[in-house]
Amino acid sequence: NKGGNAVNFAMEVLGLEYRQALEDLLSFNGYTDFRSHETVTPVQTEKQEQPTEDEPHVILPNELDSKTNRTYAYLTKTRGIPDDIVKSLIDNGSIAQDIRGNAVFKIFDGNGELTGAELTSTNTSHRFKQTTERGGNGFTINPTGTEKPQKVIFFEAGIDTMSYYALHRDTDALLVSMGGLKDKVVNTTLERYGITPANALIATDNDEAGRNFAQKMQETLGISAHQLTDDPLFELCG
Repeated sequence: NKGGNAVNFAMEVLGLEYRQALEDLLSFNGYTDFRSHETVTPVQTEKQEQPTEDEPHVILPNELDSKTNRTYAYLTKTRGIPDDIVKSLIDNGSIAQDIRGNAVFKIFDGNGELTGAELTSTNTSHRFKQTTERGGNGFTINPTGTEKPQKVIFFEAGIDTMSYYALHRDTDALLVSMGGLKDKVVNTTLERYGITPANALIATDNDEAGRNFAQKMQETLGISAHQLTDDPLFELCG
């Protein structure tokens, strides 16, 4: 039982430097003007970065860290995902942490080869997302472990995928993050596992982009689509 304050706790448990620990704690409590002698930088809105086709394909932009303490704390404390799910996905190599402290949701192809990742900042005052995968693969949770699941649900992000699994651990559906709104991930997954559109569900955010993508999937592939709300139809593949 060590003594100390909240800043010391953040430094020890989350592995932060003193300044970052202080800024995170102040931001958490609603204070953003903590640079009394510097220009205050507004809290950034979440930025989604996607590689362009003419850029060299970089699977992991940053080296992986041997520690996962910031990722673990972010997913369990900030995002409220049960610790046993987070620990399991870290232990089996699905989730890691890079040297910048980002959570890394690894993406593999049908042969088990790493082809990219979703990166999510664990710093709540500097939101950042990036997806490096280009081959139509997505971060995947396979609750049943079967090689030929009969159902699939597609989400916009790895955290959405984990959150659904936390609420529906007995689901028999494959859970796949598109890392955005990507019909290529939908088509690749259906083809790889031989899943019919009738047994697929698009679960996007309830915003304009999400609704437009859901409508597109309904019209082009005949896939049922529901936004991430309290819609009872979200239980379709549960």
